[in-house]
Amino acid sequence: MDSNVSDGTEEGNAKAVARDVGLGASEAKAGEQKDFASSSLGIHLTLRTPPKLGNFKEASIKEAKNEGEAMTDLTSHGLEEGKGEDESKRHRRIEQEETQIRVYMKRLWPLLIFTAIYVFSNVARVLLFFFLRTTIECGSETPEDFDRSSREWSGSRYCNDRCKVTSEATFLNGIAAGVEQFAQVFCLPAAGVLSDAWGRKFPYTITFVGFSLSFFTLSGAALLRRGSAVLILVMLHAFIIGATDSFPIILNTSITDLFKTIKGRGYTYGVTAAFRFVYSGLGLIIITATIIAENTYDYGPTFLTFAVLDLLASIFLPLLLVDTNVSPSGKVSCAKLSPLNALTVLREDEVVMYIGILNFCVVSSISVISIAVGYVIGAYGYTQIEAVYIAFAIGFLAFLATCAAPCMISRFGNRRTLKTTLLCALIGLCILCFSPISQIFFFLGFAFLALAVTGVPAYQALLSQNVKMDKMGRTIGAVGTLGIIATAIFTPLYASVFRLVGAGGDCADQTDLRLAWIPWGISACFMGGANLTLHLWFRSNPASLVSQPLISLQKQKHPREGEREEVPGTQQKVNFD
Repeated sequence: MDSNVSDGTEEGNAKAVARDVGLGASEAKAGEQKDFASSSLGIHLTLRTPPKLGNFKEASIKEAKNEGEAMTDLTSHGLEEGKGEDESKRHRRIEQEETQIRVYMKRLWPLLIFTAIYVFSNVARVLLFFFLRTTIECGSETPEDFDRSSREWSGSRYCNDRCKVTSEATFLNGIAAGVEQFAQVFCLPAAGVLSDAWGRKFPYTITFVGFSLSFFTLSGAALLRRGSAVLILVMLHAFIIGATDSFPIILNTSITDLFKTIKGRGYTYGVTAAFRFVYSGLGLIIITATIIAENTYDYGPTFLTFAVLDLLASIFLPLLLVDTNVSPSGKVSCAKLSPLNALTVLREDEVVMYIGILNFCVVSSISVISIAVGYVIGAYGYTQIEAVYIAFAIGFLAFLATCAAPCMISRFGNRRTLKTTLLCALIGLCILCFSPISQIFFFLGFAFLALAVTGVPAYQALLSQNVKMDKMGRTIGAVGTLGIIATAIFTPLYASVFRLVGAGGDCADQTDLRLAWIPWGISACFMGGANLTLHLWFRSNPASLVSQPLISLQKQKHPREGEREEVPGTQQKVNFD
């Protein structure tokens, strides 16, 4: 007879109940152990519940299942946290990889070749000022046997007044720069949109086509030598350049395509800026030794040479360069091509708005550099080759500062680097206000400005970390548009003020020394506005606003004890400095 079956008596029934209760307790205990063991491996096993168990047994099994589910959740949470930690380690590994010069050269070497051609062509544009000097007329021509290596040489065969030639050439150069920047207002937003839609190679190619056409135009102006037709061709040259040149903006966008971490981008911007300074220095040395040092009146062959060089670059670039935009959208909206539409991007994010205002103030301030060469020739009596040597020395100091930029960013972060360099620029411009009195103040002020170049990569990194990849070209183009608007307004303004008030020094008889500081004073005011904007930005946003990393999303899903659960879909402030 089965011992588990009741015999019908009260005593037998009591024993059967006791056995059922005991069995339920023991099976529940076994279920707890089994479910605990299973959940510790991250696997939830379904318990097999024997039939006809008592209430105690059902309660025990339910409790065991609840504990098992709790252990499963804890285990899943642990695995997800482990995944987040692995993602964080991977991010740090990518950061270290992207701050190595070997990786930099491997990813960017084809683009660096065309960057060199672009920079050389830009350096050749410094000849525009010297060419404009040769076109100035005032009624008293320079004798043919005049010593053109002396400080008294005006630079023009049609006018022997050095101060007047310098003032007029600086003014015309400023107007040409204004025309160029006006065209850039329409070029950059279009270039950003088209680079997102059709890839980065298209705007690169258009840039070199425009450079080639513009230098052919200057070649024609050099053949005519003087007259209103020369000025028309010079302004046409400036317009073509402005309507087609988007190389610096697209270069920054390509860097953003290739480098995914903020620190990697900051490092890459710094190294790229250093390379551009090297190219500029080499180009300036070559042009100075072969053209400027000759004190020539004829710049036609030089312009023609660069026209052919840029034409060849426009042909070979599409063949040799790999597009960094691996997934172009292929869609172009005509509304987005408008500069006004581009500027609406700045309203979509508070941080980007601050960056846009900052960019406007800084560019408005540093546009005063456009009068620097004319200033040292007019105020201090330097020859044109001496003026170029001065510009080269300042550029070399800026190059050294740029070389130090990656180290400064790595040590102090993008924010501190940018804050320090803007303050340095403000000090330099305040010193330049005293330059009409003595050239010592001129050199000291520009030394501070050269050191401030260190902040450019930090600014670019802070900009790129706040922009979504699918809108990178459009947003960078919009921020650049603000800077171009500032240049279009203030470059002619500084040139006009310089023409009105004079430079002082050797041209003191044509200068009101009480007003000669005004160009530098206006520039200092805008740099002060830039420092104020930066202060307000950092105070209202103590950390850079970026998308949350994976580990932050997992903390939202499983907040630890004592942590506040974040609202899904929001962004939090993460300080990468």
